[in-house]
Amino acid sequence: MTLLVVASSHEAFSDDFEMRLAVGNKALSSPEGQTYEQSLSPAIQSAMMRCLPPASRYTGQFAFIGNVLRSGKVISVEVRPIDDISQCFAERIKESTLPVPPLPSEGIEAFPITIEMNIIP
Repeated sequence: MTLLVVASSHEAFSDDFEMRLAVGNKALSSPEGQTYEQSLSPAIQSAMMRCLPPASRYTGQFAFIGNVLRSGKVISVEVRPIDDISQCFAERIKESTLPVPPLPSEGIEAFPITIEMNIIP
């Protein structure tokens, strides 16, 4: 099974979801964001391992958006499209404590993240 994290837009998403996806992608495109995105790999892998059995024949794509607080807690979680795997992934990430995000100042409370998955067995 191959898991790819890709950046793309999906017409079926709501305008609010699309806006949050764009904001998260922009935040992760900065040098600090790219480093932070790499630090998320263990949490992403762990979540997918819990949601998708190794012998699974599931194929699909979904996008995850959320905001990471200074504590590493993930809030304001959404996934699209919604299915059993994307919902499971969202719950596992929400339960995780992620690395401290690169917040630029005390006035910013959360760092937006996006995770776009393309699952190919």
